[in-house]
Amino acid sequence: MTDTISAQIELDNIAKAFRQANEERQGLVNQWEQTIEQMKKRDQDMDKCATEIAGLKAEVRAKEDLIGEKEEFLSQEVVNNREMEKRVERSERDVARLRLQYQEAEAGRIEFRDELETLKYDVERTATDVESMQAKAKQLSRDIKDKRRQ
Repeated sequence: MTDTISAQIELDNIAKAFRQANEERQGLVNQWEQTIEQMKKRDQDMDKCATEIAGLKAEVRAKEDLIGEKEEFLSQEVVNNREMEKRVERSERDVARLRLQYQEAEAGRIEFRDELETLKYDVERTATDVESMQAKAKQLSRDIKDKRRQ
């Protein structure tokens, strides 16, 4: 009987060790399955992040293209502004030259007007003098005729 009891105790110990090993194995299997699920979730998260990164990169490229276009437009506008500034400067010089010419012409016009007024006065004075001399000549002519008659 002791052999049987000892075999039974040994068998119980083996069964206990087997159950314990089975539980450990089941724990490892569960842990392994959880690890696999976590890895799947991380893979999905990584795929989602990769998709977001690709979208963000596309946005960055689009914005960089837009920035490039805006920089090119700005550069062209700077060139246009410089050209326009040159035109404005030329126009301002032309305006200054034309103002000077106008002032000179106006001064000439005023000088001619003054000279005209002087000449008109001279003509009027001469006309008055002529009329006065004609009147004197007629009077002298009458006086001479009257003296001849006497």
